[in-house]
Amino acid sequence: RAAGRAGEAGAAAAGRALQPFRLAEAGAEPTHWIRYYGGMGLGNHADSPSASLQARGPQAGLFGRGGEGGAVELTAQADLSAGDALTLCYAEATRGELLLDYGFVAEPVPPEASLRFGVADDDPNYDEKAGVLERVGLSAVEQGFVVSEADPLPPDLLAYLRLVHLGPPSTPSDAFLLEALFADDLWREHLQQPVSRQNEAAALQLGHDAVTSALGKLRGDVQLDLASLAEAPRESVGYRCAAVRYAERRAVSAAANELRAALGSLDGLEYYQERRLKLLNLTPVETEEELEALRSAGRRTSDSSSYDW
Repeated sequence: RAAGRAGEAGAAAAGRALQPFRLAEAGAEPTHWIRYYGGMGLGNHADSPSASLQARGPQAGLFGRGGEGGAVELTAQADLSAGDALTLCYAEATRGELLLDYGFVAEPVPPEASLRFGVADDDPNYDEKAGVLERVGLSAVEQGFVVSEADPLPPDLLAYLRLVHLGPPSTPSDAFLLEALFADDLWREHLQQPVSRQNEAAALQLGHDAVTSALGKLRGDVQLDLASLAEAPRESVGYRCAAVRYAERRAVSAAANELRAALGSLDGLEYYQERRLKLLNLTPVETEEELEALRSAGRRTSDSSSYDW
C-alpha cells in the first residue's frame, strides 16, 4: 500500500512540474514568486520541520473580475542557511499511521496509538452532538485520539465518549445537558467530569471495547516483537512493523488497564447532580439513617401539639 502511494505521488509530481510557488518567512506575508518542481512537496518528514507547505485555491475578485490564482506557500519555521535541508511534517500522526500512509518509521518510536470514534448516524441527538463537537474543532463522523503509555486516557477522549452516550438510548435522563442552555459550557465544563453513573459506565465500556479490539488486531505478542527487534535488519519491513506493534501494544495495554480500573471505581466518583447540589450548598441524602432523621423532623414539625396557639 505504501509503495503504491509513493508511486502515485511521484507521478503526480512529474505531471505538475513547474507550478507557481510563493516563498515567505515565518510570520511574514509571502512576497517572492518562484517556479518549483512539484516533487519539493515530497521532502523528508520531521516531527519538528524546518518548513511548512500550504496550498491555497484561486480567489475570485469583485464581481468576478481580477482575483488571484492558486498558490502553494512554503514558510520557513526557523532561520535557514544555504544548503540546509527543507523538512516537512507530513501529518500530526502516530508512527503507525506514518508507516501505513508513507511507508517509513521515524525513530524513536514512542508508545502511542491512535483510536477512532464517532457518533452513531441514528443517534436521536446527532445534530446537537455534532454542533457541540464542531465548536471545539472535532468531528462527529470519525475522530481520532492518541493514547500513550504516559497519557492512556486523554481528557478530551473521555469527554468525547461521554458525549457519545449522552441522552437516549444510553442515558435518557442526561439528555437535558444537550439543551441550548448548556451549549457554551457543555464541553468545557460538564463533559470534562463524570455526568452520571450510567453515562460514565457506558462511556468507559465503549473505550474498553475499542482498546480490546485494537489489542486483538495486533499480531503475535510482546516476546515476538522483542525477538524481531533484536534479530531483524534495522531497515527491514519486519523491523519497522515490530517497532510499531511493540509501541502500540504498550500504549493500548496502558489504556486498557486504566479503563478497567475506572470501571471498577464508578461508585467513588462525583457526578453532575452531586456537584450541582454542592454548588447550591445542599447535602444529598445518602443513607437510611439520614432519611429517617428527616422523617422524624417532619413528624415533629407536623405535630399540632408543638404549636402555641
